[in-house]
Amino acid sequence: MLLFEENLQQSKNRIALLEQQRRNELKKERDAKKKKDQRRNYIIGELFTKYFPEVLSLEPGNQAQNTVIFEPVEAFLSALAEIKNAAINNNATITKTTDYPKPKSTDV
Repeated sequence: MLLFEENLQQSKNRIALLEQQRRNELKKERDAKKKKDQRRNYIIGELFTKYFPEVLSLEPGNQAQNTVIFEPVEAFLSALAEIKNAAINNNATITKTTDYPKPKSTDV
């Protein structure tokens, strides 16, 4: 009976070890993806500020403030995406261009 219990315990220990190894592997994969995404976002940000240096004057705040502060940038990117999509769709007519907020003189 002792041999069976020892084998059972060893099997449970082995399963626990394999489960821990799998969790560690998943975490390593998530961390690698996150690092790659952050690096990509950083490079895109550098390119954006290279061609639109005026955005460097925007000072980030808390989440609610950022929504207001970066609204003109988001509107610009949204309009740019709509133009790109229209160009992809055989120069389809761009709609709702007047729906984007007009930048203030101090905005981007």
